[in-house]
Amino acid sequence: YFSINGKVSSTAPSFTKNLSGNGKATIGTNEGGVYSPFTGKLHSVRITKGTALYGTSDFDPPTGPLTTTSQGANASEVKLLTCVNNELTDISTSARQLTKYGDVHSVNEHPFDNGYWSFVLDGNGDKIESSGNVVDLGTSSFTLELWFKQNGNGQSSDSVGNSLIIVGASTSSNAAWITIQNDGIVKGYIRYNGSSWETTLTGPAATLYTWNHIALVKNTSDSNSIKLFLNG
Repeated sequence: YFSINGKVSSTAPSFTKNLSGNGKATIGTNEGGVYSPFTGKLHSVRITKGTALYGTSDFDPPTGPLTTTSQGANASEVKLLTCVNNELTDISTSARQLTKYGDVHSVNEHPFDNGYWSFVLDGNGDKIESSGNVVDLGTSSFTLELWFKQNGNGQSSDSVGNSLIIVGASTSSNAAWITIQNDGIVKGYIRYNGSSWETTLTGPAATLYTWNHIALVKNTSDSNSIKLFLNG
């Protein structure tokens, strides 16, 4: 499914293949850090395994920073939660080590007026990377989500544009990827098989210079559906 402003508008086939393997998280560029740099700000990056936090019914975007229990999350299922405080830390119970590259830095700007922070990436070698495997997605339900404020459409030579988050190496069979094309169209990808992505979801163009919430969701209780949500 793809959904914008709370309305489910298209569908994608069910996905039952195993996404096991290396589950490193890379934020702000592709896994190798060479292509698809994101330019803008990121807030509340969260990976949850075991629960599809957003379903087939209409819903409003989160109204506050993501936590380990917001939107019905179970703290034990949250495998990564970062870009919330002014220090680059994983505030999930996993407390994974994160490394920033380039000029990644925090600013006191975010989608909510409550003293939280976001992280700036300038598209010139900036990225955030986990030190090791974040999660083996396997065949479980999962939710990848974050807030982003994009400062211009990407100019990557591979047309992928601005990479928001990828779990697993893009050359492996387990990757789940959220990105924005050079023309601003948001995309969700599941499982690169060595030559192509096996499931692709395509949405509309995200609004530039505005905070947007995006989520890529697999739901085993909904015929293993894959959904991409932008702003609800």
